[in-house]
Amino acid sequence: MKYILVLHICSLLSGQCFESQVTGYMFNSHYDCAVGGYQISGQTFKLLKNDDYIGIDRINKEKIAIKFECKELPST
Repeated sequence: MKYILVLHICSLLSGQCFESQVTGYMFNSHYDCAVGGYQISGQTFKLLKNDDYIGIDRINKEKIAIKFECKELPST
């Protein structure tokens, strides 16, 4: 099985996710995808503070966080 990592940018205040991104990172197991998800979402979260659309003020005000999922790809 192959898995692709999908990141979701969400507000913990509202419970809504307003942006999702397929990262393009592919993994051979769910475990590898989950470990990669924690690492990549952490790196991505740090970049959001300087993002023109999100920024540090919005992160703090709306309690922004990144959730991720490992989507299993169909076998070919």
